[in-house]
Amino acid sequence: MCRLYTLIPFTAGFFGLILVSFILGIGSALRMPAYTAVVAIAGREFGQGACMGAFNTAMSVGMVTSPIISGYIMDILDIRAVFEIAGIISLIAAIAFLVLARGAGIDSLTRTIERKINTFNPTETLSLIR
Repeated sequence: MCRLYTLIPFTAGFFGLILVSFILGIGSALRMPAYTAVVAIAGREFGQGACMGAFNTAMSVGMVTSPIISGYIMDILDIRAVFEIAGIISLIAAIAFLVLARGAGIDSLTRTIERKINTFNPTETLSLIR
């Protein structure tokens, strides 16, 4: 998904750009719940407010600095380089996320969630509500 940024300069026409943007949008929609889950897990240890604040600060700093850095890269190189570099940075970030998430115990949390899903009994849950 992260390498799709590099396809934007190579898209043929408006339809190709819409298709790549659509796929990138789906990827963004899929990754936000994962980010939120990691922040919620960290929040158990460090506090929900502090973790959400740090997460939102990091996202906001990225939204502010990215256009500035991208404009500088475009001035030095060209517009295609902006997307290629964005793809490379996204790939590095995805690898770093996987390494750090495994180190934070995400695998054991995933197994716990899978176990709860597999043993889910709707009638038992409804009986608790009544």
